[in-house]
Amino acid sequence: MKFKFVADQKRALLSRLLQRRACFEVAGVAYGEVAIERTKGGKPFMSNKTAAGARSAPTNWNFNVSHEGMYVVLASEPTMLCGVDVAAPEEHRAGKKKKSIRENLRLMEGQLTPAEMLTINMAAPDERKMEDLFRRFWSLKEAYTKARGDGLGFELKRCDFQLGETSKGASGQPVQLATLKVDGKPMRQWGFYVQDLSEGHWISVARGEHNATR
Repeated sequence: MKFKFVADQKRALLSRLLQRRACFEVAGVAYGEVAIERTKGGKPFMSNKTAAGARSAPTNWNFNVSHEGMYVVLASEPTMLCGVDVAAPEEHRAGKKKKSIRENLRLMEGQLTPAEMLTINMAAPDERKMEDLFRRFWSLKEAYTKARGDGLGFELKRCDFQLGETSKGASGQPVQLATLKVDGKPMRQWGFYVQDLSEGHWISVARGEHNATR
């Protein structure tokens, strides 16, 4: 109820339900008994130690959620760190006034690397393609920091993403791969997957080894 707009309230509610469903599927914890807490960086986790009828979840099982525009999403991993982010066009975000791609790039210039800015600007004058590239980079950065558990504590400008080839994922849908450098260092322990949902929405998933956060 802390959200001003009803659409945001519904998305937040669906996010909570998805988290409870994931905890039930993995650990058998009843919906009403699931206890969700958050790290300092805001990453949710199941804090239940034992519960009637429950089973042990994999030691490193973790999950992450995101909701924006038309979608509420959850990603989970039994062994690796994971983060997920969905980026929606501003017209699908309650209370947001649509800005031009040039204005968005000006506002976010300090969070994008020169290489990322170049990739986006190379799509000019096709503003729709420029916006899609901007959302892809933004969701990748968010997914990575959310997987780490840092949230806003990690400077996005340190992340330099490069979009790679597109192939069919496990579901048969196109998935684009991406690679990352942090402070110029290649992060080879991480995998990044970007997918076009619909109507300009992009989802990114980050997966990395538990010892790969530093």
